[in-house]
Amino acid sequence: MDHAPQSREAPQPEQRTAGPRAPGGAARGPAGGATSATAAHGIVHGDALAGLLARAVAARSSGRPMLLRVPTPAGAVTPGSGPHKDVSTSYADHRDKHTRVADQSLANMLSAYTASLTGTVPADAGLATFVTKKGVGSYGSQLSSEGLASYGALVKAALEAAPSARATAIHHTAATDIGVNIMTMAATKNYGINKDVDRNLWHLFPR
Repeated sequence: MDHAPQSREAPQPEQRTAGPRAPGGAARGPAGGATSATAAHGIVHGDALAGLLARAVAARSSGRPMLLRVPTPAGAVTPGSGPHKDVSTSYADHRDKHTRVADQSLANMLSAYTASLTGTVPADAGLATFVTKKGVGSYGSQLSSEGLASYGALVKAALEAAPSARATAIHHTAATDIGVNIMTMAATKNYGINKDVDRNLWHLFPR
């Protein structure tokens, strides 16, 4: 049982920096192609991840740093076991809520927060906001670049561990740390996936 304080998701206004969305919530780039193409097992690889991070860098250079979100990967996985076995299952998060600083490594996120306790403000606009959000559930726990790179695989693992096919919220634990619990500002392996029933899409968040 996890006794650590948990990050709670709360409704918030949608703020978007990405381009138009494809049906099902996948972000599309200038040429209309999906920018978050994934391998069959749902892991974001090479050019796909580089594209996500390049869009984040461009957003931070646009003069709108407070609206920044690193685009959340979108795609589909097919669990090999559990109640969702052999069912292609889609994931995306049009809010990009839990990937605000996912262009940063976990080490960078933690060191920026530690430095902020002695008055050092991170030069990066996204991190400068992140370090002020301890305990702010509406801001959300944040994935690191390591968690972002394994987004689809993490969704798949949680679906395979689902208690039932009817579950719309699933808790799971990764093999390694994937981000920061915003309530404690500590690295965490724990995460959850929630289902947007209206869009039939799952999204992931550290906890």
